[in-house]
Amino acid sequence: MDELRGKKYIMGKDRREMVQIVAEDYLHKHPGRPGRQKLRELASMIVGQYPASFKLTEPFGNKPFAKDGSETVIRQLEHRIENMKRPQSSLKRRAGGENSTKKRPRNSDLYGCVAWDPITEGTVCREDLLSKRDDLKRAFQTRDLQESSVRKLMTETYPIQREILNDADTPIGVVKDEWPFLFEVPHLFDHASKLLGFSVQNKLAQELSKKEKGINDFLDSKGMKTGEGPIQLICGIAKYFKEDSYKLFDKKEISADPEVELPVTPCILVRGDQQFKIALDGLLVNDHITSPIVALSYVFSMFYVCNIQYPEMAFTLEFMQRYALIVWKYFVNVTLPCLSAPDLLFVNLHQTPLSEMYKLKMCRHML
Repeated sequence: MDELRGKKYIMGKDRREMVQIVAEDYLHKHPGRPGRQKLRELASMIVGQYPASFKLTEPFGNKPFAKDGSETVIRQLEHRIENMKRPQSSLKRRAGGENSTKKRPRNSDLYGCVAWDPITEGTVCREDLLSKRDDLKRAFQTRDLQESSVRKLMTETYPIQREILNDADTPIGVVKDEWPFLFEVPHLFDHASKLLGFSVQNKLAQELSKKEKGINDFLDSKGMKTGEGPIQLICGIAKYFKEDSYKLFDKKEISADPEVELPVTPCILVRGDQQFKIALDGLLVNDHITSPIVALSYVFSMFYVCNIQYPEMAFTLEFMQRYALIVWKYFVNVTLPCLSAPDLLFVNLHQTPLSEMYKLKMCRHML
């Protein structure tokens, strides 16, 4: 590429083209899914050959990007290869119509949910609900319905929303086309509250306000100082579990490019202290969130609403779920006691035998 030969910093379409070429060439020679160490070696080789094209100095939280830009290249290669290797049915659901076959849910879909598969009550007919769905789709385009009317219609159509969400073969893009309001903050939170029986946003904010200091004090005592705010806190927890926080938080230098490659699992795209975007299944599903707590609550809600299992950052997310949300979705038949205070949890986890037992049990029972 001319930019590489000319020692120019590459971004946008040129960078995606480079990542795609490298990923395709690697997979052609090595059909299996590469480990992170192999990608690190590959990225180091690329940035070593063209240092001026990849140098990156902007920090992210308490874990700055590698100055040579290799961490960014690793991340982009991972996303590209994951999108190339995953089955076409990943995170997809079959469109919920009258002729669709209903599948038996996995236990992991149901844990923590109180209204996963509701039954249409009374004399409400399916045609009426589908008509209301169409009204909502039109209203999303015209914006001619008051918020109270939209919320009423979204509440009434909750059963058929669950149908399409529970059907594992329907792409997220189709869900968004059929239910565009569902991906707006107030309506996603309403849906999650009905599904789980409590407000994710309120619960997360309340628990973090009570427990954030205890967690920070523990992390500080282990030499893992965090910045202020919930996102920095979770980055610190991820560091404790030796997990990569970019699995949940992404801060790309090509943020202005609308064609940037997006992650598969729910991810917060950080664009500053007060600007957050949410990506899911390679799609930007919400680009106008201004609060870190709202962004975190949105992502946690998406895991439940869309029946998505946790990605590689599973220990951190599982801990936040158990500790902050007090929900037990993917953790079953575990004999460890319920750890409800930061000192008990972290002291126990810091002891090697119990720490390893905790992780082994978590892996064993993650469905």
